[in-house]
Amino acid sequence: VVGEEHQLAAVTLRLLRKELLGSVEIGYVALIKNDFTKTWKLPIGVDAVALACTGPAAPVTFTRDDVGGVLVSVGRIAPINATAYLDEKRVLAGKAAGLEVRPHPEFGLAVTVEQPRRVAGILMGTKSTTSLGRAVSIGAHQDAELIVISDGIQRPRPMPRWTYYKHTEPLLLVHHR
Repeated sequence: VVGEEHQLAAVTLRLLRKELLGSVEIGYVALIKNDFTKTWKLPIGVDAVALACTGPAAPVTFTRDDVGGVLVSVGRIAPINATAYLDEKRVLAGKAAGLEVRPHPEFGLAVTVEQPRRVAGILMGTKSTTSLGRAVSIGAHQDAELIVISDGIQRPRPMPRWTYYKHTEPLLLVHHR
């Protein structure tokens, strides 16, 4: 697959729907560094082409959402007013600057909550807290909605709740082991 992360997501979604995810090897060629290439330590440009064509494939974490989509790099909801649980641990209760979800090679998901940091009432940036787990469930608080952006593409409509989870089957990605 040559292109951006959302194009890779489109291809992996088709493989998932055709039940070919665990049997088709995916080589990915990005022209610039992105979150996917950073997570899986992939080269870019000409080096990526060489690896994609001749490198070994190995299983990597594959992430889905609860409305039939996939997440290959970053899911983001910002700002957010919700309650979120990562497995059995509550990671958010109320408002935050943002919530990010990324596939994690070992645990399945890395969920980062960004809270505004104030000193004497003055905004001094954000404080980030990252937790690791298998599934994150997010429910918007009353009269709030979630604007979900997955792999750089915004969902067509706001959602009252959202879930990302580690799929039972990995993606066969061509990459350095």
